[in-house]
Amino acid sequence: MRKVVLMMMIIANSISITMASDEWGSASYLSSFANDINKTLPMMVDQVTEFFVVAPLDHELDFSYRIITLQASQIHIDANDLKYERTNYVCSHPNIRPLIDKGISARYSYFDKNKKFVISTVIKKSDCI
Repeated sequence: MRKVVLMMMIIANSISITMASDEWGSASYLSSFANDINKTLPMMVDQVTEFFVVAPLDHELDFSYRIITLQASQIHIDANDLKYERTNYVCSHPNIRPLIDKGISARYSYFDKNKKFVISTVIKKSDCI
């Protein structure tokens, strides 16, 4: 999980937030933000985890990962651990926290080797106290 965090830090640090604050939640801004990251994807973040897409949703960005060696029934990710780790990362990141503060949520979704959904967690403004 630490390698995933490191890779997200590298990617997020390469994207600067330059829009006016009232534009941050717009569909066009979220789409642009996602497209900038998607240009670098897919990428392996460790030996078994592929970061494959960022999808702009309604006031949300969905960061999707795939465990390339396992089927859904073989993947055991603790929901509380995932929420804790992602919350700490998102709420302290200088490029993502401003989005969260403006009401944009960050969803982290995980899939198996066949892209079958396994688990997700959403980090919202209320999580970053």
